[in-house]
Formats: sequence, C-alpha cells, structure tokens
Amino acid sequence: MTAGKVENSAIRVDVSRDRLEATLFLRADGHYDGVTELGVFDALQQAGVAVAEDVRKQVRELIVQVRQGDIPSEPVLVARGTPATDPIDGRLEWDDALAQTDAPVDDEVIVNFYERHKIVAVENGARIGAIVPGRPGKPGVDVYGKTLPPRRPPIQIRLGEYVTLDNDGRTVRAAAAGQVVLSRGKLSVRTVLDVKNVDFETGNIDSASDVLVHGLVKDLFIVRSKQNVTVRGMVESAYIFAEGDVTIFGGVKGRGKGVIEAGGDISVKFLDSVYVVCGGEVEVAKEVIDNVILARGSLKAGHGTIIGGWHAAFGSVHAKAIGSPAGVKTVVGAGFDPQAHAKVFDLNDRIDKTREVVEKIRKNVEPLMQNLKRLSAEQREKATELMYRADDLDAAIQKLQDEKETRLGGLPDLQAAEIAVSARIFPNTHLILGNRIIAVREEIKGPVRIMIRKIDGVSEVVLVNKLSGSSRILPAQQIGKDALVIPPKPEIAQPAGKKENAEQEPASPAQEPPATGP
Repeated sequence: MTAGKVENSAIRVDVSRDRLEATLFLRADGHYDGVTELGVFDALQQAGVAVAEDVRKQVRELIVQVRQGDIPSEPVLVARGTPATDPIDGRLEWDDALAQTDAPVDDEVIVNFYERHKIVAVENGARIGAIVPGRPGKPGVDVYGKTLPPRRPPIQIRLGEYVTLDNDGRTVRAAAAGQVVLSRGKLSVRTVLDVKNVDFETGNIDSASDVLVHGLVKDLFIVRSKQNVTVRGMVESAYIFAEGDVTIFGGVKGRGKGVIEAGGDISVKFLDSVYVVCGGEVEVAKEVIDNVILARGSLKAGHGTIIGGWHAAFGSVHAKAIGSPAGVKTVVGAGFDPQAHAKVFDLNDRIDKTREVVEKIRKNVEPLMQNLKRLSAEQREKATELMYRADDLDAAIQKLQDEKETRLGGLPDLQAAEIAVSARIFPNTHLILGNRIIAVREEIKGPVRIMIRKIDGVSEVVLVNKLSGSSRILPAQQIGKDALVIPPKPEIAQPAGKKENAEQEPASPAQEPPATGP
C-alpha cells in the first residue's frame, strides 16, 4: 500500500503508507532518456521526499546501473526513514516469595500464564513487589523529513482493589488476603472461591467472586462466576461460564457437549470438541480439534493445529497449521462477524422485497392517477391510498438502508485482521476474511499471512510468503448465507433428568447468545 505516488514519463515514486520507505520504479517501456540524476531528484522532490546524502548516493548508483543497460524490473528503495521506537511499558518486580510459586510447565510448550493468569495467594499486608515505571518511546523521522511520534505512551502499572503503595512510591502491598491479579496493567487483590475439584462433592458452582479449581471439572458439572474462572487441571465435557477471563492450565475434552463462555479472554492448553464463546482473545497452547469458536478478539494457536470445526474471530487467527492431511473440512474466519453479516443479508432481502412491492404499486396505480376524471370516487380514494402506501414503504426502505449502513460500520476492521500460518494450510480448508471466502484446494506451505489489501483500488485477498516476501492474489468469492449459519450450541444436560437449555444462560456483556442461523 502506498501513501503517495508521483510519476513522469519514465519514473514513478511510491511512498509507503507508513511513510518510512520511498521507492523508484522505472517503466519497462524502453524510454529511459528521462532517467537522469536531475530527473530522479526532481521526481523525489515533487513527492516531497527529503533528498539527503544517502538518498543522493542511492540515486547515483541507480543512474550508473541504467546507463550500463541494467534496468531494474523491481522497485528500487532509495530512501528509508527511521521508525519511532516503542515505549518500554511499566512492569511489576514480584517479591521473591511470590515469584517462586510453581507455574504450569509443559515438556513441549510453555504457555505464558504468568503475568495475567498465574494464581498468587497473599496474606493481608504482604509485600507483592515493586513497580518499575515505564519509559516513553523515541520519535522517528519519515522520508519527508518529518517527525514520527511513538505509536502510544507507555503502559503504567495501575493499582486496583486491595492494593496499597508504600511511601517509597514503588513497593506495593496487599490490603486484604486473597489472589493477586495483574491484568492489562492493573494490579489487584481479589477474594477467591477455592475448591479442589468440581464433582459430586461440591455440586455445581455459582459464585459472585473468582473461582479457582485446583484439580478437575468433571463431566456435565457447571461452573459460573461473575469474575474469573481458573482451572489448574483438566475440564471434561462440562460447562464454564465467566463474565471475566477463563484460564485452564490443562486441556478441555468436550466430546461435543462441553461449553466455555467468557466475557474476557480464554487461555487453555488444548481444545477438543468444545463450544467456545469469548468476548476477548482465545489463546490455545496446542491443538484445536473439532470445535466451534466465536471470539470477539483474536484466535491464537501459534504452536498448535486447527483441525475441523468452525471458527469465527473478529480479530486475527494465528496457528501452526490449519486443516489436516486427511482433508477434514475446517472453517476459519478472521475479521469475521457472522451474526452482523447475516443481519446485513437479512436487511438486503427486506429492502429488495419492499422495493418490489413499491414498484408494483406505482406501476399499477400511476396510470390511473393520470386519468383521475374517469375514476369513480371510490376508485380515486383507493388509488390515493395505494400511493400513500408506496410513499410509506419508501420511507421504510430508507430506514432499512440507514440500519444497514450502521451495521456495516460496526463490522470488524479488515485492515487489522489476518490469518497467519507458520507450517501448512491443507486442502478442504475454508478461509473467511470479512465477507470473502477462499476454498483451499491445494496445500499452501508456510510461513504465510493472508489478509485483505487494496490493489489498484480494489480490495483483494492477498497471500504473503513471510520468508521470500512474495505475494499473490487468492481467488475468493463473496460469502453466502450458508457460511453464516453458526452451529447450534449444545444444551446443558445433567443426569437424573435435569436439563437446562444453554440458550437460556445469561449472555456475557461482550457477546449475545449466538443464533443458530442468519
């Protein structure tokens, strides 16, 4: 993508969208008389590019190359800016006694639950650690010679509930006994509902506070929390509902019955046949097998493979591989809101049907209105009523159009969404980006990134090879209604005949209960 473009008969100057690179492209038409040192400098100055000594050197080398008949077929980088450096975020130096708490470790993959999810219990007044303030980033300079400010200020550690700061301005202490939580830069102490296992000894869990399960959540049991749920062991085909985060140090064997819903993020070792609804990010350390996942953030399975199932992430999708050599059908969407897209389809249908009615009314009534004198009083009244009806329907169409525009404006940002795979994408995988769908028929070798980009003013699905930097357009189709049908959520079914419908569960603040179709 380019932010600026200047052309003459032989030279084109492109400036990248981030304003950090300026490239020259010589037209391959054989007319290079205009390719002179002064001509190139003039083109750069027209584009506003600052012509420093390093730029002059690049241009001189290019002119020598052209005079020798070696015409570059690819754009030539002639100017490079200096990017702004990112800030150093504030951090917490944990007290030694807390830093030694055992963390979940896997022989093959280590999941970083430390900062956001590690369970740390403290007594009232205990020292938690010391705050190290963040430092701002340094500005850069673009190819125009203008200052590029850092993208954001540093994130500083903020104090939440039951945390106090000593007079030295750095040491933080617990003001209550409970669990220390450092989440998104906020340090808090929370009271926790603490159980060994969720089984017949405990029964179902329904808590207004955090829930910590040290062992297992057994088949068909329900855990609800208005805060966060943390499970140190495995979850079987159970039901986990949290208005905050869900963290499972083991995996989940859902067997097609398990459900996990979170208003915040979900972190888990692996997912197998589970229905997942998440208001934030879903992070999986290993395999993602035959699941349904609806995430309002990103789906991150960088070390694992997504095999089978149906996945819709409002953000990006990252995985080691997608699909399987056996060709198991796998649907993965990024920048994809199936409910919103289905609503747009519905609005389009209603607009089209209403227009048909209006056109039919006007077609039949307008000739009569032109000969009002020949109509009886009753016929004139009826014709007038129908015309008023057509006007009312026109107003209704406008309201539907306004609602459609509002829905389109609320769709995920496609420029920020991508599907990134480090190893392979196997055939019979269906990739969705926004309202585009790609049916993968031949294996794609990674590492690759697939994204929506504008090429010559047209939005295209582009595959970029991360090793070579090469790119190509993937054949994509507009998404159809069938692709927007969300698989139904399993019912909550417990032994002894007691059943609860999962659709009747309270929705998390970040996600309405998913519909079973558009």
